[in-house]
Amino acid sequence: MKTTLKHKLFRIFWCIGAALLLISGALHFYSIFNNQDLYPNDDSLVEVMKTTSIQMDESGTMWNLWIGFHAMFGLCLIFIGISLMYLSIKHHDFFSQQRFLLVLTILMIASFVIIGHLYLIQDFVIGTVIPLLLFTVGFVLTFEKRKIV
Repeated sequence: MKTTLKHKLFRIFWCIGAALLLISGALHFYSIFNNQDLYPNDDSLVEVMKTTSIQMDESGTMWNLWIGFHAMFGLCLIFIGISLMYLSIKHHDFFSQQRFLLVLTILMIASFVIIGHLYLIQDFVIGTVIPLLLFTVGFVLTFEKRKIV
């Protein structure tokens, strides 16, 4: 397949978007274990979370679930970022033609933006809107219909 400017831009946009997800995931994973940025401000709430279980299983304290979900979320962002970067770089011709995978990725990141807007913090929303825009523009460039002259 001949590499056009549009294909190069697709690769660049998707790699940058993937790198942002990877960095965000790494920071998230690091932060939950190495600082208190993702902890509640109220120390008494932390204590309540450590002694409160969920109804499904008493061994699942809210605190352990808080840490576990944050760690898994960070790992998921790392996985998505690495996978998209790998596909964009090593299997570009194949990946750029996989509409289902590309649209699924865009929809997933769009859902992150919506959920982030409804329930999370503004920094998260900004951090997911940028990759969403990069992925969407890259997708549109790749599948823009060619004009027949």
